[in-house]
Amino acid sequence: QDLGAHLERLLSEDEPAEDVSDQVDGRLGPSPVVLDHTSGFEGLLFVDDDLLGVIGHSNFSSIRATTCVYKGKWVYEVLISSQGLMQIGWCTLNCRFNQEEGVGDTPDSYAYDGNRVRKWNVTTTNYGKVGTYTHTHTHTYIYYYFCDLRPSLQLSLTIQFLTYPVEGYLPLQDPPTADLNKDFEVNECLKQLMMSLLRAYRFSPIIPDLGFQIHYLRLTTAILRHEKSRKYLLSNVATFDVLRSVVFFYIKTPLRVKEAGLEELIPTTWWPTRFDKEGKDEKDLRHETAEERLRRRAYERGCQRLKKRIEVVEELQVQILRLMLNNKDKGTGEASRYIFLNKFRKFLQENASNRGNPTVLCPPEYMVCFMHRLITAVRSYWDEGKRKSAGAISSEEAYVPPQVFYNGKVDYFDLQRLGGLLSHLKKTLKDDLASKANIIIDPAEIQAASMDDLDEDEESGAAQVKLLWRWLADANLLNMSFTFEGSHGNDGLLLGRPLEEPDQPITEKSLLEILDGIVMMYNLSVHQQLGKMVVVSDDVHEYAVALKDTEEKIARCPGRRPDILEELQKSQKVFAEKLNHLSRRLAWINATIYSKEKMLDVYWLLRVCIRTIEHADNTGSLFAFNPEFYLNVAMNSYSALKNYFSPSNSMEELPGYEETLTQLAAILAKHFADPRIVGTDIKDSLMQALASYVCYPQSLRAVERIPEDQRVAMMRNLLAPYEQRPWAQTNWILVRLWRGCGFGYRYTRLPHLLKTKPEDANLPSLQKPCPSLLLQRHMAELLSQDKDMAASFLNSVLNQLNWAFSEFIGMIQEVRTMHSPQSVVCVSVHINCMLCCRELRLPPSLLNQVLNRVTAERNLFDRVVNLRLPGNARACDGRTVKIARAASVLLSDPCFQLHSIQHLLGEGEASAAGADHKHFSLHAYTDYISAEEEQKVEQMLGFLTEESKQAAATTPTCEDDLCPICYAHSISAIFKPCSHKSCKACINQHLMNNKDCFFCKATITGVEDYSKPAGS
Repeated sequence: QDLGAHLERLLSEDEPAEDVSDQVDGRLGPSPVVLDHTSGFEGLLFVDDDLLGVIGHSNFSSIRATTCVYKGKWVYEVLISSQGLMQIGWCTLNCRFNQEEGVGDTPDSYAYDGNRVRKWNVTTTNYGKVGTYTHTHTHTYIYYYFCDLRPSLQLSLTIQFLTYPVEGYLPLQDPPTADLNKDFEVNECLKQLMMSLLRAYRFSPIIPDLGFQIHYLRLTTAILRHEKSRKYLLSNVATFDVLRSVVFFYIKTPLRVKEAGLEELIPTTWWPTRFDKEGKDEKDLRHETAEERLRRRAYERGCQRLKKRIEVVEELQVQILRLMLNNKDKGTGEASRYIFLNKFRKFLQENASNRGNPTVLCPPEYMVCFMHRLITAVRSYWDEGKRKSAGAISSEEAYVPPQVFYNGKVDYFDLQRLGGLLSHLKKTLKDDLASKANIIIDPAEIQAASMDDLDEDEESGAAQVKLLWRWLADANLLNMSFTFEGSHGNDGLLLGRPLEEPDQPITEKSLLEILDGIVMMYNLSVHQQLGKMVVVSDDVHEYAVALKDTEEKIARCPGRRPDILEELQKSQKVFAEKLNHLSRRLAWINATIYSKEKMLDVYWLLRVCIRTIEHADNTGSLFAFNPEFYLNVAMNSYSALKNYFSPSNSMEELPGYEETLTQLAAILAKHFADPRIVGTDIKDSLMQALASYVCYPQSLRAVERIPEDQRVAMMRNLLAPYEQRPWAQTNWILVRLWRGCGFGYRYTRLPHLLKTKPEDANLPSLQKPCPSLLLQRHMAELLSQDKDMAASFLNSVLNQLNWAFSEFIGMIQEVRTMHSPQSVVCVSVHINCMLCCRELRLPPSLLNQVLNRVTAERNLFDRVVNLRLPGNARACDGRTVKIARAASVLLSDPCFQLHSIQHLLGEGEASAAGADHKHFSLHAYTDYISAEEEQKVEQMLGFLTEESKQAAATTPTCEDDLCPICYAHSISAIFKPCSHKSCKACINQHLMNNKDCFFCKATITGVEDYSKPAGS
């Protein structure tokens, strides 16, 4: 039986009559021919949405089309979009391929390899010529066509319109019988042109005038000015989605200075050459020599030339974004802005939901440039809207209204809210939503959500949220919309305005949604990238210190050692060459990432977040719907402005700087203990940000400027018991506020490490003391007025001090078993942490125990100090200059030894251990402990010596007169009601944790002074 006739009969039985006319003799399959992405593939492949393009991502992946032929002569074409090895041809249905064998490697397949110019059918022979396009035609029967790709290779299938038709051969898909679709031809041309521009811009070399980049951006701008072309490219996911288009907004950093022509732009280099005693750059230019001044000014002029050329590129990138954000298109359909907005939200979702899969994420360096250009474009449209609508606010006052976070119109994917899961918030706050925002949630939705509160998809189910709007306040809500907004489906973005929110227009709703996305972008990866690029500035500083140190060594090198001089000169040359390269690279980074304009963008974003948080906070319980990333961006953007953009740009020069600091201080002071915030991570971040805030004079003064009721509330929360709150950061804040000039804050670097490596960035940065007398007064008033709070606070502090002292003793003992310096690095750092806990106020017994262990000769603490470990500074400064206040208490403590203070002053040192022995002593810190302070210690030692002699003369001789607990002090207290006795020191310490009598276990209701009767 004839196979062809049999197949045609079967087809005619199963298919409708109208489809028979569409069948072509000798061909089987659907009319449009595409790639078979369901079953006809092997390996990892990325197939375009139109099923006509494919990219291979594994070794020799294979894919076939959806059509076969069984008689006749047929031809198809493919457009090869990348270089590399691939085989294209025909195969039978029985062929089975794997990662090692593809089309042409089996008996039932035939393939052509244009890369190696060979044809394949198990064996291989030379065939054809190398060309851009590959044409495979055959008259073999019942063959499917297959293609095999190596990793990262891509091609597109061309079925309908053959570029090189072959006479006598039919295309797999017949061309249309009607007039050719001219739009289709133009669109195909636009696709290829835009892809070519993307690749050319991305891979073009960096030249001094950035001519290639400017040329490609101007071509792209010209194309996008045509409205129909712009809409088509924005709508076509395969060629111009946001992930690919962000390439146009990136200015890549040159890896090699010579390639970018930076030597011509910046012929003279400069780097800091003066450092203070702590290894930091000196900002005072008065001591600069004439030669250094000339070099610095020449370097700055070169940096300005580079910045002007980069600004040309940035302006073209902003023009492209402004075209994409145009919402005044004259044609029908969605405006360009809303097409872009849909792609932008999808772009954010991909980057927010795939944090663990870097291959599908937008590179952070692309995200940084994209964010800055988008901010510029959005602010320009925002201010244009302000000019058209007198009631709207300017971009300087921009914020995101709180109803955006709970009315369900914006999808926040799986990002956390301040109050927890969205499903939980809708269930617990449904009454508040109804009363404050006129929103009633469907009970069926609450019931469905309660069955699976932990479903991660609940966060991204904004499209499934069914809200029944109460239109009682419809007139007020409609006043917030704009008549000049283009057509789009975000009309309900501002619905649900709370009563606390002012009834005034803000801006176009689409711009609000884009602004919300910009804040999310910063949180996803921009801040992290800003921190990474600072390493170049750090490298310049490190090499500059090394070069200066080498030059000093060359100056001191004796003439009899030419070998050492030669090595030093080699090192000097290497450091100078490296600094020349890094200083030019730093100029590029400062112009593209850390310029004044970029700093203003980040500062604007900080103020947007502050105003958004303030407006959301006014809504009361609805503040819990606010996404966590707004608080994170507020804290991180401030950190970036303070740490990343200086010293090239000063934060103090920003407009409204002090007011912004005060607003941020109010947010940190209020929300670090806010019960509406439940996330542990965000609460820890708030506490750490507040701890950092009180370390710097300017930010601490901002805390002092917030309203008094907020300051008092902050201090009350800090003094409260440590319930679900990190005690280490709380102690740090209290120490900085109360004893900012205490031990460990006199200096920021260990003196004997100044000539070695600068301070490790991984160690905590110590700042100079800046106590707050105002906040100290609030603390004192709270503790004096609230006895319960004072008792609770002192009890928790003393418990920590006991724990800290136990840890301290354990670590000192642990050092006994260690021999190498490397093994005690962690121990010394932990000792620093333990010492920090004792800064508040030590009970006499703890103070004496620490003092004795620190000042004893040949002790283990001395060994840790002498190891010269980075970060030991705070462990080395005993700061005993304050002991004079507790002289009487010290003398009455049995653990106190005068020898400890004598040891601190170096008395008896030479006779005890020899002249070469060095131990911890106040004399070793002449730069930080003044002669006046040492004199006070000497006076205190003399005073204590005399007092101890007098105390020894009056010591009771009768054992019955001594305290039965410590046997060191006279009996001075009597308990009520049991009338047992002890010294005041013992009973006071005992009552901190226990109310029972030492002896009879009766509850002590009072303690009275006791003096021995005269006749006894």
